[in-house]
Amino acid sequence: MTYKRPGEAQDRVLQGRHARLKALGQPMKPVLQPLSHDLSDEADAGPEPIHLGVRAGHRWLSTYFKHLEEIGVSHVALNLRFNRAPIDQTLDRLARDVLPQFA
Repeated sequence: MTYKRPGEAQDRVLQGRHARLKALGQPMKPVLQPLSHDLSDEADAGPEPIHLGVRAGHRWLSTYFKHLEEIGVSHVALNLRFNRAPIDQTLDRLARDVLPQFA
């Protein structure tokens, strides 16, 4: 498990981890990253910082998840504690707009 890091910092941390595992003859292992998220009603809303995460639209979130997947994050634990919309509506929107891209 690793925390969310800004910019290229997460990529550098994960590259270092992968190099250490390889040097030890170990297989690649899953990486989990938590993310506090407040899903914006605006699909194209860019990221605004919130405590330990961001408020953004589903298109930005999907792009961010794709980036995490590319750098080696295999699991993201979404924390919706700071989400402004009703949780059932947010889960429906995530299931409809984000998750199908990762099936």
